[in-house]
Amino acid sequence: MAYKNILKRRWIKNNTRKQPWLAGSDVLLWLLQGEKAFGMIDGLNKYCFFVPMNVNKIDIAKGFEQLYGKVPTSVNTIVLPSKSGSRRVKRKSFKKAIITLAKDDKIDVI
Repeated sequence: MAYKNILKRRWIKNNTRKQPWLAGSDVLLWLLQGEKAFGMIDGLNKYCFFVPMNVNKIDIAKGFEQLYGKVPTSVNTIVLPSKSGSRRVKRKSFKKAIITLAKDDKIDVI
């Protein structure tokens, strides 16, 4: 029984580290630019950004608010897996954030 408590404490210690405070430019790396992404901007008022793998939705929302001065209504994240292609080229896995704004809010993307 004591062994399980030791393991539990060790797991809590290792997995509850506080992340250092991140600036908005460190959270949102770049805007995804493609036909589908620009269609989402025009039709649904959603913006797609590449983000680091270690940030969560709260950090993404705070970084977006810091950079653009708009409060997002929702933040969705997708982790795209790594992929190997022809000629032994391998794409690393990355995280994509889809940020939805209110109907009246817009940001300058270009």
